[in-house]
Amino acid sequence: MSYFESKFPEFIIKYLTNSIKLSKWFEENSKEVLGQYTEDVEYFLREKHKEHL
Repeated sequence: MSYFESKFPEFIIKYLTNSIKLSKWFEENSKEVLGQYTEDVEYFLREKHKEHL
């Protein structure tokens, strides 16, 4: 049985809502700090990722 199968719908909705809120907060607040480290991520995923598998 999966984790969510044992929970009430209200719990699942609250859990997923909080997860979405956290991901939005992280996206908005991390760009300034992490941007310098992730500026070439799209290029890496598109061009170089397969070399590292």
